[in-house]
Amino acid sequence: MTTEKYGKFLRQKIMASASVQGFSSEEFHDMLQEWGYGNSLRKLRIGELKEVRAIVNDWNYEKKRYGLGKLDKQGRFAWSLMKQAGWNWERLQKLILSKYKATHWNALNQNEKRGIINILKGYVK
Repeated sequence: MTTEKYGKFLRQKIMASASVQGFSSEEFHDMLQEWGYGNSLRKLRIGELKEVRAIVNDWNYEKKRYGLGKLDKQGRFAWSLMKQAGWNWERLQKLILSKYKATHWNALNQNEKRGIINILKGYVK
C-alpha cells in the first residue's frame, strides 16, 4: 500500500471512529485544532494520523489518562503547544512536577499555568 493510500485509509478510519464516538464533523475538527493538529487531516503526516487515530479509538481511555475533558481553556492551549513542540503528555507532566511540584495541570494556579505556557512557547519557536 502506498503512503498516499495508507494516509487516506487512516483518515477514513479516524472519521469513522469519530462518528462512532458521537462527534459531528465540526466538533471533531474543533477538537483536532485544540489538540494541536490543525483542522485538516489531509495536512497530517502518517505518524500524526496514527496518534489521532489512537486518541479517537480509545477516547474514554485517553480522557482518563490525559484528562482531556478536564482541561480548562489554558490547559487546552498548553496541550496544543505541547503537540506543536513535539512533546507528549508525560513529558509535560514531568515539567509541571519539577517546576511547580504539582501533579496535574489543574493543581496549578493561574500564574503557574502561564509559566508553563511560556515555557512551551519557547520550545515551539
